[in-house]
Amino acid sequence: MMYYMPSMDDYLIHRIVASATEKTEIVDTGEEKSVTFSHVEISFPCDDSDQYFDGNKTMGFSIVQNSTVYFRLKSWQQEYIPIRIYVDAIIYAKLYQTCALLSMQNIWFDSFAMYAAILLPVEVPRRWTRQNHGTYCSKIITKVLQQFAIGGPLLASLVACQSTPSLLYMLLGGRSYAKHSTARIPGA
Repeated sequence: MMYYMPSMDDYLIHRIVASATEKTEIVDTGEEKSVTFSHVEISFPCDDSDQYFDGNKTMGFSIVQNSTVYFRLKSWQQEYIPIRIYVDAIIYAKLYQTCALLSMQNIWFDSFAMYAAILLPVEVPRRWTRQNHGTYCSKIITKVLQQFAIGGPLLASLVACQSTPSLLYMLLGGRSYAKHSTARIPGA
């Protein structure tokens, strides 16, 4: 997983999204740390037949404003924070193939839902489909992870339309993840 943390001089919209969806985690020292991400992607270091990509590139799956869902070879900017998630090879291949298929479906970005989902009653955006209404990064990634039971019971119970990059980080990479995930994590 790759999480984008906007810098202080980044685009205003990135900083607003990160600030509006901010979470707090408790680090090992017991101190509180702000979690402020504005974007999330799934990053695949190798293809579905276990062949690694050249030049430290990975396949990135997500969507951004004014685009459709993509699955493309990427290099990562320094503003991206990686969180490694380990899954079974069969699940990895199915996840990879699903992301490739979704990128071919011309699913557009739903800016209204991205901004309004945390403000509206959950029943409203929950009925919106990606075919009729589009999607946004954290929503489609949450749905794909849930489809393959990645992330444990907390992520499984998350309402995808209310997901944010910072919340996904907390569930998959933050302190709560180590206690509740069914996926293998380093040192666990």
